[in-house]
Amino acid sequence: MFDFTGHPLASLNVFKYLKYGATAPLAVDFIPEVAVTCDVGGEVTLPDAVEVVYNDRAANTQENVTWDAEQLAAIDTSKAEAMRWRERLRTVRQ
Repeated sequence: MFDFTGHPLASLNVFKYLKYGATAPLAVDFIPEVAVTCDVGGEVTLPDAVEVVYNDRAANTQENVTWDAEQLAAIDTSKAEAMRWRERLRTVRQ
């Protein structure tokens, strides 16, 4: 809470934050994993919106997403396999 010379550190503010709260700009904390399945030889259909968890936990919502068409077209459904695909959320509400 104090440095070696006795000056207060920023961590001393933790007590003020506990009593009065703290504010931060609204930002995406994380996006839960989306699980999608399809039949062998079938068409892969990805959701139009995914859940987004914001840092204040009060604004969690569904956000529209745009999937990469090239990566989607490259998925081979002629054989059974498990895939992991990471896509960045391109737009987030302000």
